[in-house]
Order: sequence, then structure tokens, then C-alpha cells
Amino acid sequence: MTAFVIDRMMIAHRAYRADSVIVMGGDQRERDDPLLTSGDVAKRLGVAVATISAWVRQGRLTPAVTTMGGRYRFRWSEVQEQLRAARETDDE
Repeated sequence: MTAFVIDRMMIAHRAYRADSVIVMGGDQRERDDPLLTSGDVAKRLGVAVATISAWVRQGRLTPAVTTMGGRYRFRWSEVQEQLRAARETDDE
């Protein structure tokens, strides 16, 4: 597989803006750690969707992808790591 830096791409018929390197071709990571909506992440964490948006604004969470419409998409493994790091920073 080849990695490409892409400004805009189509995934599942939705336009996404990517700020990082994307590996094309449906790699293993996409199957093992799919993109989740803010609502999906909120349900897993037991918080409101507004809390997820606030955490993004505060820099506690960084979405893997922001859609052309301004919606966030996250990878669960990245959410867990980012919140763990934020918690450690808060404890200091």
C-alpha cells in the first residue's frame, strides 16, 4: 500500500478533510479501529456530545478527521490515549 498526503478525500461517499497522512486501500487499522462519530465516542464514555465538542475546543481531544461539514470522526484507540495523557497532565 502507498501512503498519500491528501487535503480532501471521499470515504463512504462523504467528503473529509484530512490533516495527516492517510493510508489508502482500506488498511488493517481501518478494519480494527474504525472511525467513530462524536455520538459514538460520547456513548462509550458516558458523556454528552456537547462534552466531546468542548474537549475538542479545549484541545483535550483531537479528531482523526474533520468532515467538510465540520463534524468530527475519532479512532477509539486515539481517544483513549489522548484522554489518558490529559488525565496525567491534570494530575501534575
